[in-house]
This record gives sequence, structure tokens and C-alpha cells, in this order.
Amino acid sequence: MNNDLTRAKELFMLYRGDFFLMTREGKLQEYKEFKILKQQEIEWINEIVNQIIASTDLTDSISTLSSIYINYQPNEIINYLSGIVEASINYDSFEKVRIAEEIIRIDRSCKVDKNLFQKLKKDCMVILESIKYEFNIKEKYYKDPTLTGILTKEKLVKRVSEALKYL
Repeated sequence: MNNDLTRAKELFMLYRGDFFLMTREGKLQEYKEFKILKQQEIEWINEIVNQIIASTDLTDSISTLSSIYINYQPNEIINYLSGIVEASINYDSFEKVRIAEEIIRIDRSCKVDKNLFQKLKKDCMVILESIKYEFNIKEKYYKDPTLTGILTKEKLVKRVSEALKYL
């Protein structure tokens, strides 16, 4: 791999293909100068998706997966998201809300295959409804200073209610 392609891939992987983040960090112009073909970007996106799927905690990667879908729309990501949603019955309340909000973000941001997405939205409704009966949050989230003040039952119930209205 030549130096230009190596640097382009380094930037692309660092920002996970998100041009908004590249712009915000002042790196988009540098990346664009490499004139990378869309097919090459799709190959790199597949690498990113495979890394995410191999990770141990998919809930931490859901926003990356949804951003990839919004920007590149590979339909196989819907299958990965479906798997996350189906497994989410075992997640805590905060993680369930995060997952549902990312599904809604995809639905609002781009054209989605309504047939593929309908089951995903129904499954999200089920996990959100489950929060009404069992509210729990993992200790690790309470230790995160960026989440201070947003992990109250009242705030999460409000987010659940807003998500259910949309779905």
C-alpha cells in the first residue's frame, strides 16, 4: 500500500468513515485530496463493521453502526442491528434506550427499506416497554462523568416515551 493510500485509510478508520467528524477535526480536506474511490471506502467500511461485530460490547458500537448505515446504507447492517435489538432484552435500561434512539436516528436520517426496518422498530417497542416493568442501569454508567444527571429514572422514562411516540 503506498503512503497516500495508507494515510487515507488511517484517517478513514480513525473517524470510522464519518465525514462530519473529519470536518469537525479539520481532516476532511486532507482526506479528500487522496481522491479515494467509493469502492475502496466500502471495503474499509466492511473492515470497520467486522471489527465492531467482533467487539465484546455491541451497545458501545451501536452509534457507529447507525452512522455507517446513514452514510453508506449497506443493508447487512440492518441484520447486525436486528441482532443487537434481539439481544438487548438482557441489557440495562440505559442501553435499551440508546439502541432505540439510534434506530430512530437511522429512520429519520435516510430512506430505509420499510420491510427490513418494520420488524426492527417493533422489536424496539418491545424493549422500550420492558423498561416500564424493570428499570436498571449498570454501575459503569454511573461512574462515567459525562452521564451525570441523565441517568435518572424520570429522564430515561421521558426518553422512552418520546421514542415510543415516534415508533
